[in-house]
Amino acid sequence: MARKRTSAVVEDDTNQFSAFATSLGWFGLVGRDDAVVRLTFGQPSVGAVHQKLLADGVISRSTTPTDWCPALRERLTAYADGNADAFADVAIVDTRTTDFQREVVRVVRSIGYGRTLSYGEVARLAGSPGAARAVGSVMTTNRVPILIPCHRVVACGGQPGGYSGADGLRTKLRLLDLENAALAKAAE
Repeated sequence: MARKRTSAVVEDDTNQFSAFATSLGWFGLVGRDDAVVRLTFGQPSVGAVHQKLLADGVISRSTTPTDWCPALRERLTAYADGNADAFADVAIVDTRTTDFQREVVRVVRSIGYGRTLSYGEVARLAGSPGAARAVGSVMTTNRVPILIPCHRVVACGGQPGGYSGADGLRTKLRLLDLENAALAKAAE
């Protein structure tokens, strides 16, 4: 189903906020300077995006329109339409406090488009074999899904595991299907 492409942008003293409609629902993108602070998606409206980001404490009620990172908005819209993009070059503000958490994020960001790793594999690659549950905890607190592609981390045996984003597991499966379809189309 095609959606009309619209956008709205607002800003507080520190962070800038933009919201835009895609085939994956409304995205909310918050950043400062050239780094992303928060990303939410799958929201039903610009108002829902605003409420989510307000509740997360990354924007304030007294926002004013601005334009932040239109190139990234275009890339995310193209991704939602099935165009491959790993977003590995996108700078993020990572508030992780431990070496393990930062290493998990590094490993997850290196998972290729349309590929998956299990929580256990991520733990092993992060230097902490046996810490699969801890990897799950790091993924649960992911503030920039898609950019840190937590949807590509699955349970052992290829089962999808959980997903804390909008609409939960259904969204995770939709993202994996979107990426697999794009890879299959590119292979034709």
